Amino acid sequence: MIAILKKELKLYFGNFLAYLVAGIFCVLSSLYLFYFENEFNILEIGVVSMSPFFYVAPWFLLFLVPAITMKTISEERSQGTLEWIFSKPISLLSFILGKFFSVLTVILFSLLSSLTIIYTLNKLSLVSESIDYGSILSGYIGLVLLCCCFISIGIFASSIMKNQISSFLLGVFLCFILYFGLEQLATYKFLGSFDYILQNIGLYYSYSSFVKGVVGIREVSYLIFITMLLLLISELVVKRK
Repeated sequence: MIAILKKELKLYFGNFLAYLVAGIFCVLSSLYLFYFENEFNILEIGVVSMSPFFYVAPWFLLFLVPAITMKTISEERSQGTLEWIFSKPISLLSFILGKFFSVLTVILFSLLSSLTIIYTLNKLSLVSESIDYGSILSGYIGLVLLCCCFISIGIFASSIMKNQISSFLLGVFLCFILYFGLEQLATYKFLGSFDYILQNIGLYYSYSSFVKGVVGIREVSYLIFITMLLLLISELVVKRK
């Protein structure tokens, strides 16, 4: 796994892809939170809080993460290098985990740019104690766990698609459905008592608890479970192909 991780990180940071992703994420977040007119503009709502960031960040990552993961497996398949990799003394799960943690490292690097938002909030706040750092910490924990789910979804999409564009589109679609689609579907109340179950299955329900400052065992366990489940399914798909 370590060998795959080093190889992928060298590619991501060697061709400046990681810096490009971090720059795009930083620019989009800053524009949306401080310049564009919307309900999450911190200057317009007049509330010194990171909550607007934690609500808009998943929508950017919903596209950025599949853009990174779209080539994790599909590129290896299209280039015919999977057979060469599997001839080496490395397990299939270690191969997938190496891909997973390399993408996670890029995303964590991108999230570092959001620390400038905290610095800006400190400058805007008249009293530094008015900023709730506890909710900020819980928000980051939830965002990282949500990113883990997005990455596993992207790897799964890449494992079943040979074309990278198809992998990207499927990854975005699945991320949207699991994050927001199920939540919205449950609000229409078409399925009676099953709507509550459907809402709980959606990633938004678990993630929103972190944004509110609550780090629950149920939410943490569920997001980790979804991540591990999709990675194991990806392993099975690649092994079968």
